[in-house]
Amino acid sequence: MLERIKKFYEAHEPACTAGLFAAGFLFDILAVGRIDRLHNVIHQATYLSLCGFFIGLELSQAHGRFTPPPRLSTAWRYHVGATHFMLGTLLNIYTLFYFKSASLGTSLLFLLALLGLLAVNELKPFKSSGPLLRMTMLSLCLLS
Repeated sequence: MLERIKKFYEAHEPACTAGLFAAGFLFDILAVGRIDRLHNVIHQATYLSLCGFFIGLELSQAHGRFTPPPRLSTAWRYHVGATHFMLGTLLNIYTLFYFKSASLGTSLLFLLALLGLLAVNELKPFKSSGPLLRMTMLSLCLLS
């Protein structure tokens, strides 16, 4: 069954990506309440910390200071996907928070920029762009 799912995804990758993106955004709309809920603060802090940790290890690996241990090498190959998932979730949440809390007229350009980054985060070239762009996205999320 897993093989059938992989084949379906490969055959319909653009539609699946768009559908999963929309489903994630709708899930965040329903799941995220007030910005000051303890659950939301812990969720954001966890994702920000994990993204910083993964990007830091990735930068260390690029400079030859880190090699994943053999027992974690299988899990390490998924760190880029996990980082993009967490950055996408954070951008979703911040877009929703800014939309709910700001007057639309004054923040429209900023919201459009966030939505653009949210969409770009899902594209393949962005995922393979390296740690510098992910670090930039993490910095934006930390400032938000």
